[in-house]
Amino acid sequence: MPRTEAHREFQLVSVSPFGKDFRAVLVFPEPYSVASSNLAFHQIYRLLGQHPRFSCERACVEPGAPVRTLERGRPLEEFDLLAFTVPFELGYLNVVRALDESGVPLLAAERKEGDPLVLMGGIAAAANPAVMAPFVDLFLLGEGEA
Repeated sequence: MPRTEAHREFQLVSVSPFGKDFRAVLVFPEPYSVASSNLAFHQIYRLLGQHPRFSCERACVEPGAPVRTLERGRPLEEFDLLAFTVPFELGYLNVVRALDESGVPLLAAERKEGDPLVLMGGIAAAANPAVMAPFVDLFLLGEGEA
């Protein structure tokens, strides 16, 4: 993603310091231009960012670019939680791509202690979680605010 797009944002949520108890990255499996218009992406980012024990950054999957956080350019493997919000089934491929490129074991069964926990939510995940079950440790079905 061109870093200039994220830097033009008006930050309504302050970015948590990296180093709180639990480091999370909210990943949207589409380009920033799509993520920026997704209300769930903004709401979940706000909720995680306001939690006293979480630090939270965001990442988007851009064609031909490594997946790094928007706020600080960190790679996904530096986080404790990779939280994917997936609104469309086509995003499944980009979830797998993001995991593969980050060095996180693709299959949930192959992850060990110290590897990030992979969570998936969103309407596509709720519609048919079985498709992504081999790759995901935990599904959050329903409203993200619940």
